Order: sequence, then structure tokens, then C-alpha cells
Amino acid sequence: YEHLQSDPKKVLKANGFHATFSDINLDGGNVVKLENKAILTTRVFKDNPELDKEELLRLLEAQLEAEIYTIPDITTELTGHSDGQVRFIDQNCVLVNELDGEYKYWRDGFLKMVEEANLKYVEMPSFILKDRKYPHTAVGCYLNFLEIGDLIVFPIFEIEGNRDDEALSVIRKAFPDRII
Repeated sequence: YEHLQSDPKKVLKANGFHATFSDINLDGGNVVKLENKAILTTRVFKDNPELDKEELLRLLEAQLEAEIYTIPDITTELTGHSDGQVRFIDQNCVLVNELDGEYKYWRDGFLKMVEEANLKYVEMPSFILKDRKYPHTAVGCYLNFLEIGDLIVFPIFEIEGNRDDEALSVIRKAFPDRII
């Protein structure tokens, strides 16, 4: 939907920010980063078919100043974002949606990634909104939260079938020193 897209150069200039630009096609929601580690979905390879995977990873590592790890993108999911699937708690541990509810190919890819990255993980409850009026929704995805410094803006859904209390308990244990 190009008519809905903002020109990043204009937005940055208007807000007094300086940025380094790249020819890599990468959606910001597909970068989950903490210090020198970043997790992206394999959608980045599909979005940059002109680049060899190894070359793309090398470029991403240089530009993001991080070691890059990949998880499968969920092929039925519209955005290909990693931020609704996995989030860092710290350099050694990530939050992930409950693995029993994930596609086998995704679960296997995630488990391979955490083994390669030597990461631990904590599972976050989730649920799926079953309403044909909203086929593409993030309702039920508690990992789709916003972090601003020590503040976490955490979603609760307050609808039938929610798992708000369980999810709040997990996030509070994962980030005991944060304001949630």
C-alpha cells in the first residue's frame, strides 16, 4: 500500500534524526535486537532475492552491528515480522509464543535457532481470535508489546478466551524491574 507509506527521509529530517540508509529491503518489525544479537525471520531472504543469503547476512551484521539469527517466517502471516514471535528478555534468553500452538516447521526452526545462538527461552501464552471479520489481526499476540526505556506497554485484550492474567504474570516475571 504505497499510498499509505511515509517517506522515511522526510520524517527523519522533520524530527531532526540522522540515519544511515541501505538498499536492503527490511521491515523494522522484522528486527528483534538486543545489544549485539538480532533475530529476523527468513522473510528477509524472500524480500531481497537479488542477494545471496550469506552476503545478505554479512551486510545485515555490519549494518545492525549484531550477530544475526533467523527463525522461519510464518508463510500465512501477512507481515513476516519477528517481533510478534520472539522478544529478548536479556542476552541469554528470549520470550516466545507457546510452542505447542506453533506450526511444526516454525517450532523446529526456532528450536534450531536457540540451540545455535545458545539461548534459553520462556513461553508466552497466546490465543487466536476466531472472527471472520478480522482475518489478519494481532489480537491474542502478547509478544507484540512496545518497549520504551524501562517502560513496557503490554497488550491485554479483555475479550472472551483471553489469557491476559497468565500473560501478565509471565511478563512481570521476565521483566521484574520494568514498569508494565
